[in-house]
Amino acid sequence: MIVAFLGFFALVTVANSENILVLNSARTSHSHTAFLGKIADVLADAGHNVTFFQQATCQGIGRIETKKAMVIERPCVDGKCDEIPEVNLWKSALTAAEDYKMFGLFTRLMAKSCKSQLQDEKFIDSIRSANYKIAIMEYFDFCGYAIAEKAGIKKFIAATATFPQHLALRLFGHPVNLGFVPGISENHGSKLSYLQRVKALLTYPLKVYLQENFGRPALEVIREVYRKDFDAYDVVHKSSYFFVNADEQFAFQQPLSEKFVFVGGIGETTEVKKLPEEFSLVFEKPSRGVVFISFGTTSKSSMMSEELKLEIVRTAKSLPEYEFIWKYEIDDTIGQNVSNLHKFKWVPQADLLGHPQIRAFVSHGGLNSVSETIRKGKPFICIPLFGDQSNNCYAAKEKGLAIILHRHELNHQNLVKSLNEILTDESYQERIQEFSKMIASKPISSNERVVKHTEYAIKFNLSQVFDLPCRSLSTIQYYFIDVLIPVAIFVFASLYISTWLIRKLVLSMRSVEKHNKNE
Repeated sequence: MIVAFLGFFALVTVANSENILVLNSARTSHSHTAFLGKIADVLADAGHNVTFFQQATCQGIGRIETKKAMVIERPCVDGKCDEIPEVNLWKSALTAAEDYKMFGLFTRLMAKSCKSQLQDEKFIDSIRSANYKIAIMEYFDFCGYAIAEKAGIKKFIAATATFPQHLALRLFGHPVNLGFVPGISENHGSKLSYLQRVKALLTYPLKVYLQENFGRPALEVIREVYRKDFDAYDVVHKSSYFFVNADEQFAFQQPLSEKFVFVGGIGETTEVKKLPEEFSLVFEKPSRGVVFISFGTTSKSSMMSEELKLEIVRTAKSLPEYEFIWKYEIDDTIGQNVSNLHKFKWVPQADLLGHPQIRAFVSHGGLNSVSETIRKGKPFICIPLFGDQSNNCYAAKEKGLAIILHRHELNHQNLVKSLNEILTDESYQERIQEFSKMIASKPISSNERVVKHTEYAIKFNLSQVFDLPCRSLSTIQYYFIDVLIPVAIFVFASLYISTWLIRKLVLSMRSVEKHNKNE
């Protein structure tokens, strides 16, 4: 079926359009796959023939549909999707053992899917016959690069659904600035205390080791079934561009090459649709405004402990002048007697945030949620739970757009205090409105950036145009160690010799003086 679809696609082309492949060789994350889907749709909307290929991998992470791009899904290996153990992120942060176990599971799933795809010659031939001019995939999807390369695709664009992480910086030959660029899951922003800098420096080697291990199983498979000398650093670095799912005004500032193209908010629209009646009824109630609470699809509100749920209920009761809309995924009796608390299993998040009566948003800090609330001009309380959410929350805090509450700080006293600050301190509203206008007024929109940079990459060979020369330098060369050591030796030797000569001279003069006195 996949072969037939791709074969048909190869025959259906539009004048002045290009065949583009957006590739996800292991669908292990809803948000990451959705980001690739938005890229596919934007390019398709510009008139290109775009195929969004998804390799089904595990249960619970289903096919992502697009509006215009052709979606092709390859079923799980042997028709059996692996089960991902559900982790309740509300109970506590993942322990090191749990984190490593989850980390290992994903790497094995990616390697398993990779081997199946690379050994499927009909599948590879179908991609080859479609004559794609360029392939777009996430930067850590080494198997995606191998598939594209084996199918004869010469040009690539990398993408990331998060801020540029340390692994990405290393892959593209950029310096990793530990002093002001936090890594994933770090509990700080760009302004580090002394102890945070000590921790960042001492833990960095371990993080490098873990990040390198993330892609190792897939790399071993690639070298076994495709090319023994496959070098991920070399192949990924040849990407013409690197699409980043963030706005450059919002991300942590750092020196980056022209390969990095910020496309935050891609595919988002300023259009606000009419809300379903059940939501409209909430806004019709007499109040000072509405507070919206949602923690995404992974950290569901229904998975909270009973005590934590009651803290949310107490918060609503403590602020009776406001209505609360709470995304809550199950039917139960929690908060049923609180008249200003309204639970919904599903919410039209973007449209809700666009409603003028929404006064504040309580969120987990997922990058898509943060991007939506910034564009809709709503200040928010950020409760990071895992992954890159702490990066997003601290970036928002530093820019005066949000207040951070950590999991262990989440109780109704702190939540009420934070909401009162957000709701009464006009500086938050002023800053978020200014930031929203700044993002909306960018000289070149994210959609335009994706289209124009992709078309430019197809037209020209950019694989080395934006390379940083430091990529080819060793650590010794980069930090001038081979220069500093000889200089230090020379300075030390000069000081030693000078001291020795001065000492000899002084002793000689004293000897002469003593000799003269004796005479």
